[in-house]
Amino acid sequence: MTEGKMSRRELIFGAARACAALSVCGGVPAAVLSASARADAAAPRNAPSNAPREVAFYEKLPEKMIRCTICPRKCKVGDMERGFCGNKENRGGKYFTLAYGNPCSLGNDPIEKKPLFHFLPGTNAFSLAVAGCNFDCKFCQNWQISQSRPDETENYALNPEQVVAAAVESGSRSVVYTYTEPTVFYEYMLDIAKLARERGLLNGMHT
Repeated sequence: MTEGKMSRRELIFGAARACAALSVCGGVPAAVLSASARADAAAPRNAPSNAPREVAFYEKLPEKMIRCTICPRKCKVGDMERGFCGNKENRGGKYFTLAYGNPCSLGNDPIEKKPLFHFLPGTNAFSLAVAGCNFDCKFCQNWQISQSRPDETENYALNPEQVVAAAVESGSRSVVYTYTEPTVFYEYMLDIAKLARERGLLNGMHT
């Protein structure tokens, strides 16, 4: 091969990595974030950037163990350990989510991409995801974030108010929780959904 030129294989793999970084790991956002959100979110950062929130659904067990009850896996988690999804952690017998306020992927997608064809047709959906998932589907196209933890991805510091402001400014008619399984960031999703509804936006859960 001539010096300075890359092989076809190198070109394909390089392009694939670049596309994955842009579409999955948060390379989107100046265009989809509101001005106020951009100021606070700044550049993507590694590790969760907001204080952990206590999980809504779990049971306390003896010896500082807990049982998560948000999904059918019912993970039994020891002290300082995490469940299957990787974005919740047992800290001294209390279960905390590391997903709250830490989206790693944002986008303003056509609603048909979800795919919904008879729900606000022709409109855009403000879409977001947080790292972690309670599935390990072999065909997952977003595996870079679904099979990662919040401390392994680049995240944006966005509270629910900022997410809704960004959705309104983007012209979206809805907010859709997608890319990974929304159940695993339930607390964050619920708070966004309440505010979105108050602003006249519809909510979609792409599960």
